[in-house]
Amino acid sequence: MSFMKMCVKYSVFLYNDQLVWSGLEPEDTQILYQHLSLELIPSFIDSEVKGGVFSPSRTSPFGSGSHFGRFMTGPKSVDDQSGLEKIPKIFLSNGKICCYLITYRALNATVCLLVEDSFELKLELFRSLDAELGNQLSTLASEVGEQYSKTVSMLNAEQQSKFMYMYFNHMNLAEKTTMHADMKSTGHALIPNDIMKLFGDFYTDLSKMKDIGEIIGKTVSDCWVVGKLSDERELYVILQQKNANIVDVNDELKKLSTTYFQSIFIMD
Repeated sequence: MSFMKMCVKYSVFLYNDQLVWSGLEPEDTQILYQHLSLELIPSFIDSEVKGGVFSPSRTSPFGSGSHFGRFMTGPKSVDDQSGLEKIPKIFLSNGKICCYLITYRALNATVCLLVEDSFELKLELFRSLDAELGNQLSTLASEVGEQYSKTVSMLNAEQQSKFMYMYFNHMNLAEKTTMHADMKSTGHALIPNDIMKLFGDFYTDLSKMKDIGEIIGKTVSDCWVVGKLSDERELYVILQQKNANIVDVNDELKKLSTTYFQSIFIMD
C-alpha cells in the first residue's frame, strides 16, 4: 500500500461499468469514462471470454494467490517487462498533467489508478498492487453484486409500478430511464405533456442550485413529481400512488435511490 500512497495521484472506481467514484475534475472524468466504457472494458472482456479465463478460481500471474483480479493496462505477469512500455498515458487539466493509466478489474469492479509520468514504473509496483487489490476487489465485487440482486428482488412488481424515473449523470453522461419504455411499441411516451413541462421547470430551478437540491410537487391527477440534484447527477421521478402523503413519497424515494442509485440521492 505504501507504493500507492507514493505514486497514485488520482483514482477512479466503477462498478457494472457505472461511475461510483472519481477524484478527477468532471471534464477529465467524462473523457476517461468514455474511453473505459466504450473501448477498454469491452475489449478486455472480449479477450477474457475468448481466452476462456473465466473460472471459479484463478491463480494470479503475479503470485498473489487465487482471485479474479487482472490488469487491463500494464504487465500481464510477473515476468512481463515489456508490458511496462505499453502502459497508456492520458493528459489531464487541459494537457497540464500527464499520467500513466493503470487499470485493474475483478468481476464487475474496475479501479483506475493515475500515476504521474515522472514516476518510474517497475514490476514490483504491479506485484504489490495485485497482492493488495486482487482478493479485496474480488470480494467487494462479489458482495456488492449479491446485495444488489437481493435488494432488487425485494421490489415486487407492485412496488416497481408505483414510480417511473429519469436519471442523468453529467460527469460520465450515463443515463437511465423508465419513462419512455413503450416508445418503440406504441410510438408514444408514457409521460403526459403537462408533467414533462413540469420537469422542465424543475430542471430550470435545480440548475440554479449549486451542488444539492430537491423539489417536490403534486399534480391535479394525484401524481407526485420529484426533481433531485446531487453534485453532477439529476433524478426526476413520478410517483403514482393514490392518497400518498409527503412521508410516503420520501419512503418510496429512499427505496428507489437505495436500489438503483447507491443511495446517492438520499438526503437527510
